[in-house]
Parts: sequence; C-alpha cells; structure tokens
Amino acid sequence: MLVKASRCYNEGKSRKAADLAHRALLWSAQVPREAMTPEIRRLGSDLAAIGAFAHGRLERFQVAEVWARQSVLRDGTNPIAYEALGLGLAMNGHTIEARAKFMEGLRLAQESHRVDTEAEERINRQLLWLNKNESTINDLYQRKQLEAKPGAEEDKSVKDVSARTRDVLHYPPPTS
Repeated sequence: MLVKASRCYNEGKSRKAADLAHRALLWSAQVPREAMTPEIRRLGSDLAAIGAFAHGRLERFQVAEVWARQSVLRDGTNPIAYEALGLGLAMNGHTIEARAKFMEGLRLAQESHRVDTEAEERINRQLLWLNKNESTINDLYQRKQLEAKPGAEEDKSVKDVSARTRDVLHYPPPTS
C-alpha cells in the first residue's frame, strides 16, 4: 500500500494517494500494541505522511496537519513525519512552529544511524522555502483574520488563502 500510495502521489493522483493511505492506516490500526515493531510503526508513520502530503496538495491544509500529527505520533523518529508536520503548520499560518518541526526533522535525519542525506536535503529545501515565503503566509493569515472581524473594511476583501498561496505551495514527493 505504501508503494502504491507513493506512486499515485508522484503521478499527481493526490485523491487516490490520500484514499490508499487512509485505507492502509485503518488496517494498521488493527495491529495490537504488543505486536507493534519499529518497522510497523515506521510504515504507519510513512503512510500518514503520504496522506498529509496528498491532502496538502489538495489544499486541505487542516486535514493535512492532522495527518502529519498522526505521522509524528506513530513514529517520533521519522524525519519525513516532521517535514509533513512542518508543511501542514506553515500552510495553516503557524510559521514559527513549522520552522521548529523542520529543525526537529533535520536533527533526526542527521542523528540517524545511517545518515539520511536525502531527508536532510529535502528539509533544507523546505526551510529555504519557509524563509522565502514566511512573510507572505503571515500577511495572508493576518488579512484573513482582519476580514473575519466584524466592522472590517469592505474594500479589503481577501481571496481564499489557498488561492492566494497557490504559487507558494511546495509539497515534495515522499520517498522512503
């Protein structure tokens, strides 16, 4: 399921990837706690990360953040889980927390027994992306909050945040 979900995501079939990840996680939830090996935990974490990436690409940012949090809960030593969570947080306007999660993922990638240089490179790209787009994201969410307040000026109409950030989004293909 992980390979098929990854393939669907890489081919741009995000809805199918999210559906496959959801089905696989339902299956893995049936595994008793006693039988949870590190490999099974990592598999569940990777599946949740793929689901987070897929939902993010579909511009369902809150759902993506929930899936990313599940990924971290399933395996707190998985750098890709922290990358997914960082992206989910950033696209929900929490750029400071996103940077912290990216840094945690980078630390885990550097401390792994077999240094995960691919994860390091990916997370470094995400940090560069966040540095470049942080002020834009924060501005969009601040305007969105102003618009939501009663008595806000009518001429300050702000389009949906997902539409305004379309060029800012960067959801990398997951690799495990």
